[in-house]
Amino acid sequence: MDPTTRGRVILAIAASGLAASVWLVWPARHPAARVTVDGGAHVDASRIAANSKEHTARCRELEKSYRDAWESSAACTTDSDCVAETRGGPLTALDGCARFSNKLATHERADALAKQWLAEACAWALVANTDCGAPLVQCKDARCTEKPPPPLSSDWKRATLSGVVTLFMPADFTAVDTAAVDTYVRAFQGTKRSLTLELDPYADSGDAGRVQIIDGHAATVDATRVTFHERWTFGNVPDGHIVVRLECDTPAGCSDAAAIFGSIRVLLEPAR
Repeated sequence: MDPTTRGRVILAIAASGLAASVWLVWPARHPAARVTVDGGAHVDASRIAANSKEHTARCRELEKSYRDAWESSAACTTDSDCVAETRGGPLTALDGCARFSNKLATHERADALAKQWLAEACAWALVANTDCGAPLVQCKDARCTEKPPPPLSSDWKRATLSGVVTLFMPADFTAVDTAAVDTYVRAFQGTKRSLTLELDPYADSGDAGRVQIIDGHAATVDATRVTFHERWTFGNVPDGHIVVRLECDTPAGCSDAAAIFGSIRVLLEPAR
């Protein structure tokens, strides 16, 4: 495979345990892209390809500053202290599906950093066409955070492949670095098991397994994998299937596969 004609996907895990940002790194000869940010300003994204390492470092610096600024906003003592703010479009790459804070907190510093993060094209390729749904809130370990929908345990947490697909996973999973050629992927490691969310143009449509409807989309589901039948185009990954895989060392490790797969929400519209 000629690397100059293929897009590479680099997953850059942010300092916080749950949130991560993904940059799609394009071949240098890819046409320039543009994104509309707050205020209607346009950013020429061609500089990202020519200066990707420096750009990634700058974006990670802005992310860390944003999370540090947000840290004091999330302190709580009871669930009633907490509110959720849905984050659609490119801000899903910064905050995930929503951000959670104390209802009395102010966010001027964090919001200024988020605007700067957008203006510097840190999420120029990551625009979700749909949001993640109405989030629930809870005060857990003295922090405002998302509450998984029942019947999921309150310690489950959200995993998102920014702009593509989201779901809830058990507390033992944590994000891990990964890289892939020609696909867009995010990976998580649990106790003797792993979970990956991927947009893969080379995946088959899932011939083995039962067909069921998940979040309004047909998918083939077996014990360890969900493959959506429709194809999506996102960033530099054309015409790919969304695939969610749960790999376990023992059958017991996959005992909650149905609950994980049942929480999937697709964030893209199918390619037409």
